[in-house]
Amino acid sequence: KLATKGLDIKSKGISHDFSKPFLKASKGNTAFIVLGSTISNLECKAGENPFHCLTNLFQNFHSGMASEDVFVTTFDMGKGADKVLRAYSGVSAKKHGINLIHRLKRDGVVSGGFDPNAWKYEPVWIPQTSQCCHTVYPVMDQILRVQGFEIRVPAYSRYVTNNSYKYTPECVTWAARTAGFNDCQIVLHGNMAMLIARACMRGAKDAAAQEPAAESNGLVRLSLEITNPNLADVEPRREAGARCGVHLPGEHRQRRRSVVPATNVVPHMAV
Repeated sequence: KLATKGLDIKSKGISHDFSKPFLKASKGNTAFIVLGSTISNLECKAGENPFHCLTNLFQNFHSGMASEDVFVTTFDMGKGADKVLRAYSGVSAKKHGINLIHRLKRDGVVSGGFDPNAWKYEPVWIPQTSQCCHTVYPVMDQILRVQGFEIRVPAYSRYVTNNSYKYTPECVTWAARTAGFNDCQIVLHGNMAMLIARACMRGAKDAAAQEPAAESNGLVRLSLEITNPNLADVEPRREAGARCGVHLPGEHRQRRRSVVPATNVVPHMAV
């Protein structure tokens, strides 16, 4: 309100799950502003190149914008593994990281032999994709009952609950252009950066290129990774022509080894 006082500018907040297209079309002459580096929190597996998910996210923003509308967002470029891990290893960060486990029990979403106090939080850095995985794992075997289904979770099975990607300006710019934006500009300020882009003419991009996002109510999405608590056995997948984080050579894909028996794998558990 202070920023618009005395100016012919109106502002309002929008609440929407942007894993899906934003169908409330803009009337034009509008700026969509997404702050807080929230575009780095993508639902990806450990070692997964974020470019596809980031492009889909940008396409969902673009779907509700009129031609010549402006899109503004901020992102963190990272300061190296040590500084990133220290930032997420404080007492408050650890409490926040394990909070969703306690909420599952408190809200009655999960029942059975489930002890939230047996779970630990640990950030894990994947250098190949400039990705900090926010992970949780139990120190004892757990039995979870969710909507009539029983899930056995062995001790030290690690789950990725969220990600914090540290992008390069090239990655963000390329994803924005692929999603249908043009006039992309990057403004740098220390370790932070801001993207300012303009929406192309509606229909300029092929809507078929967008894949629908998986259903989730946003409470929690757990992606099972591997039983090793330090993710040392994860071999990140190499995407051809990767433009995010480190530019990985080769035009092949390398499959990630899993040390979880097939009977214990729960690839995606959306609650």
